[in-house]
Amino acid sequence: MRQMIKLAGVTKKFQNAASGKPNRYDMENLTTKKDTHHKDWALGEEFQDEALDSTQHKITFDLKDPDTLTEKHIKVDDPNDVEIYEYRRDGDYLVMVSWRFIHPGLPRIASFVLS
Repeated sequence: MRQMIKLAGVTKKFQNAASGKPNRYDMENLTTKKDTHHKDWALGEEFQDEALDSTQHKITFDLKDPDTLTEKHIKVDDPNDVEIYEYRRDGDYLVMVSWRFIHPGLPRIASFVLS
């Protein structure tokens, strides 16, 4: 499944939460294979929801600095399976600049950095 997700183009759409609550957001992952919607979350707060691999993840979005957003996923059924994505602002767009997959059962940490 991870290979299929890597091959699919992903568009992430962020907006203020439809709930109208301050400092809360809704986000959509839009792909050709599957869409997911995360509603009413806040920066720095962990929430649980279905991810693109159809399993439950604990997800946290946060700001590393004013122009860098991080997205951390921890699989609920395997808390050792952690993925961290980093995006930088480029005008009205967020561009993924790095991806890290951490699992202690593997010989090393897999990472991907765009430059």
